[in-house]
Order: sequence, then structure tokens, then C-alpha cells
Amino acid sequence: MCFTNDTNPKLPLSVAFNSKSEKATFVKYKGQKETMLLSYLKRSLPAKGDAAYETTYSEKYQGKQTGIYIFTHSGNWDYIKYIRKKDGKTFNFTIDLEASIKDDGYRKTPCY
Repeated sequence: MCFTNDTNPKLPLSVAFNSKSEKATFVKYKGQKETMLLSYLKRSLPAKGDAAYETTYSEKYQGKQTGIYIFTHSGNWDYIKYIRKKDGKTFNFTIDLEASIKDDGYRKTPCY
């Protein structure tokens, strides 16, 4: 899936998912050479009776935790909140459906 940063469109994000488990496996920002591995932490419902759900992952780079990704799925839309560990700064992303969909399904190739 391809995501656009809500405040900085020059910071797009690509997320790879395992097709069997449907869990995110790694992220890569446009222009980066390396990917950052994600470790599944939990899935939860943000509000009782809400159709949306959140999935939380820990980001690891060079063996160290560098942040937390919280994916929110609501209907056809997906959102990500990234919380950087070193300073607690948050970054918000929204799915780019046009870039994410190929041949009536999610793309099987990287966004960039």
C-alpha cells in the first residue's frame, strides 16, 4: 500500500503486507535504500461498536526499536500514525488509493 504524509507530501510511505497473514512486514520511505522491519504487537477496536480497527507495530532499524506504527482501517480507508521513539513526534499518513490499487486489487510491487 502507498501512503501520503498528511502535512508533507514529499514524505510518502510504502508498506508491504504478508498476503497470508495480512500483517504489515516492513515500511520504506521514498528515497530510502533500506526497509524498516515491523513487528506485530496487537489489534484492537478503538471504540466499542466502531467498524474501524487499529493494528499496532514496532519499527526496528539495525536491531533497535525506532518507533511505533498504528494502522487504522475504516471502510475503504487506511491511516497510519507513526510515533518516533527518540522524541515522541508523530507523523500521520493517509492511503493513496490511486497509487495502491492495480488491476482491481492492491499492487504486488513496491510503490517506488
